[in-house]
Amino acid sequence: MPETPPEFTTLIYLLAGILLGGLLVGVAWKIRTNAKSQERDALQQENEKLRSQSESDGKQLAALNERVQQLPELEAALQQANQQREAAQRELAGLKARLESEQKAAQEKGKFLENAKTELHTQFENLATKIFEDKSGKFVQKNEEQLSGLLNPLRERMKEFQEKVEQVHAVDLRERSSLQTELKQLLELNQTLSKDARDLTSALKGDSKQQGDWGEFVLETFLQNAGLRKNVNYFVQEHSISEEGERRRPDIVVKLPNDSSIVIDCKVSLTAYERYASAENEATREEAASAHVQSVRRHLASLSSKNYQGLYKEQGDLDFVLLFMPIEPALLLALSKDEKLFTEAYNKNILLVNPSTLLLALRIVANLWRQEMQAQNVRDIADRGAKLYDKFRGFVEDLQKVGERLRQADESYQGALGKLSTGSGNLIHQAELLRDLGVKPKKTLPAGLVEAQNEEPQK
Repeated sequence: MPETPPEFTTLIYLLAGILLGGLLVGVAWKIRTNAKSQERDALQQENEKLRSQSESDGKQLAALNERVQQLPELEAALQQANQQREAAQRELAGLKARLESEQKAAQEKGKFLENAKTELHTQFENLATKIFEDKSGKFVQKNEEQLSGLLNPLRERMKEFQEKVEQVHAVDLRERSSLQTELKQLLELNQTLSKDARDLTSALKGDSKQQGDWGEFVLETFLQNAGLRKNVNYFVQEHSISEEGERRRPDIVVKLPNDSSIVIDCKVSLTAYERYASAENEATREEAASAHVQSVRRHLASLSSKNYQGLYKEQGDLDFVLLFMPIEPALLLALSKDEKLFTEAYNKNILLVNPSTLLLALRIVANLWRQEMQAQNVRDIADRGAKLYDKFRGFVEDLQKVGERLRQADESYQGALGKLSTGSGNLIHQAELLRDLGVKPKKTLPAGLVEAQNEEPQK
């Protein structure tokens, strides 16, 4: 094989180098072109991304601008919310205080109910003391002042009268000291009557007329057991006419010594209470208890509308009407289910009473009447003493007049006697002179008178 010339080899290497260089240049250009294309695509994507972000930022800016515009409203709403929160806090504090007050009031009501009997006893005892002091003490003092100028015998009678008053007062004190024992006996009687009331419940539960008649019978029994007399100290269903011309007929009207009156209305509603007592489940019991409370409340409203205070206002102050419930558990049930019931009745000038409190009140009323009778005896004694003094004074005046008349008669007698026999020129002397002169009378004057007139000149 012929040997290749060196120039040709060089040319081949040169061509190969050129081809290789061109290839490298093409590859480099291709790579650069691809890089620019990718960069351009990346720039476009970045541009799109920036455009999207710009649009998003624009929307956010618009939203922010809108929120900025809403900022005053939000501030106002925030301020209003703060005010509402403060008001709610104040209201919450008020509710807490009210809750505490109501809890305290509930405790006080409980104590009030427990002390009702004692308070009622105190009120009536104060009333009794006041009446006795007004009707007895002041009257006795006034009469003692009027009788202080009597003569000794009459003063002795007034001393006896004072001893009688003190004796009456001592008897009254002894009766007051025994009142506690009598109250215990009344409470025992109340327990017996309450048991009888429960026994009669089943027989009376279906007839309202029988319930009312039975309640009035129990009420009148209490009045009689307390020592009050019918048609004297109390009256049953007394007819009266109100200012509006309407006829009123309260169950019982109890008269007080100071011309006041106490109206007692008997409430006997056993229907709902009987359902409560015989209920077999709690739901039925609660329903019956609610019905029982509503029945009592309706009776309170009806009793308040009758306005007995205005009916008897001319006979003395009538502050309260007594609503008597002869079945004590029925009253306790109503008060336990509705704690406001007693207060509502009190605000309507109505006192809810059971057999225990009614017996206590009636016993005090009977004691007032006994004290009034004692005070009346004192007044009668004082009146008789005053009349005795007036009679004695009249007798003394008449006796003085008789003495004056006797003195005047004696003066007239002495004057007539002087003219008859003792004075100068007396009638007997002149008559005797006539007889001496020859007058012949059929009868002569008494010798004693003649001798007296003869002795007179010698004196």
